[in-house]
Amino acid sequence: MDYIPHSPEEIKSMLEELGIDSLDDLVALAVPEKARTRRKLNLEKPLSEAEVAAHLETLAARNASSKGFLSFAGAGAYHHFVPAVVDAIISRPEFFTAYTPYQPEASQGTLAAIFEFQTIIAELTGFEIANASMYDGPTALAEAVLMARRLSSKPYPGKVLVFEPLHPVYKKVLATYLEPHEIAVQFLSHTRGVPDHLNENKIAPDCFAAVISQPGFYGTIYDYRDQLKKLIEAGVLTIVVHDPHLLALLEPPGKLGADICVGEAQPLGNHLNFGGPLLGFMATKKEYLRQLPGRLVGETVDADGNRVFVMTLQTREQHIRREKATSNICTNEALCALAATVYASWLGPQGFRELSKQILLKTDYLYEKFEEIRKVHSLKPCFKDVVVELNGNAEELVDKCIKHGVIAGVPLSKLDPELPSNLLMVSVTEVTLKDDIDMLARIIAEEDR
Repeated sequence: MDYIPHSPEEIKSMLEELGIDSLDDLVALAVPEKARTRRKLNLEKPLSEAEVAAHLETLAARNASSKGFLSFAGAGAYHHFVPAVVDAIISRPEFFTAYTPYQPEASQGTLAAIFEFQTIIAELTGFEIANASMYDGPTALAEAVLMARRLSSKPYPGKVLVFEPLHPVYKKVLATYLEPHEIAVQFLSHTRGVPDHLNENKIAPDCFAAVISQPGFYGTIYDYRDQLKKLIEAGVLTIVVHDPHLLALLEPPGKLGADICVGEAQPLGNHLNFGGPLLGFMATKKEYLRQLPGRLVGETVDADGNRVFVMTLQTREQHIRREKATSNICTNEALCALAATVYASWLGPQGFRELSKQILLKTDYLYEKFEEIRKVHSLKPCFKDVVVELNGNAEELVDKCIKHGVIAGVPLSKLDPELPSNLLMVSVTEVTLKDDIDMLARIIAEEDR
């Protein structure tokens, strides 16, 4: 959008209309004096547009090219191959606007794309409905817990049971969401990435929801069906945080009897983009429809019998009485959701499964390779992520590997300071080559003495 400044005459006219002498007086109406900077700003001389463009290009040239580094960083956000068709479709001008499609008669394309996204997520997760998208995986989880609180008849505020290990960022966001509601969190311990046995007799009477991560934060895939059965029998609503690619290989949570499935859909056709934007997803049972946060696009017919799409459910504070809103979360993630939709459609069911199998096999090879040189903290099988125990400090090792043109992974202590400093999470996807894994193993064997 072009920036069109006001002329001095226009500014003077507006100030006169407001009965104010200067722009400083206008700012003073909203910004307290103690919050205003009076010192002279240390700015360079003004530049022309061409000079600014040249300066920005100079700054950009100082960035290291992603093509110059081999990256094994993941831990929740991953580098996957994005086919050209994805960028070609989402770059079309009709999809550029991020504005919410309030007017269905003018927004059929956007509404259709969101409807298809919901359909794909529902099919992957095994549930009947999925909403239009959440901010990201962590907020989707937090919203799911609050949704479970609304659905449960157990005493308020109650308690939520979290099966460890859960991603530290998810835990932090969940804590932030739950604090105003005074909802307690009980963590179930784990052994090398696998939650410990759940004793149903120890499920608190006021426990209204449980959170299970598949795979767990250490990348370990485990069978949670027994835990799920015990939770359901205890009247606890179950929420599964699931990797979207792994949904293609395992029986989905909706088919296993879980109540809600959430996760991060960035791996589906969305580039890393320096960490954002991300794309959360949420799916649930049809009977929970009225408590679903966000928005839901539905299909209907117009007066002429044509298939059309509308915003069916908008349970947020802007659309209904504040006290009846399920949530104030609201974002038009349509562009990211469209990328995920094009990506999944391009792969198709069979292609999606084959790609997920590639990731599983490459993770297994990574695991075996590191077992030869170091102790692996995660238990097999793993998906995308493997946690390795180093001899030395993980952050120092990552710094050493940079000179080899390799980002060796993510030191877990950076995500959670309470975790040991020698734990390194190494991540692979379908774009990782066998030779890449072999090279990383050699470098770590040399640098981590």
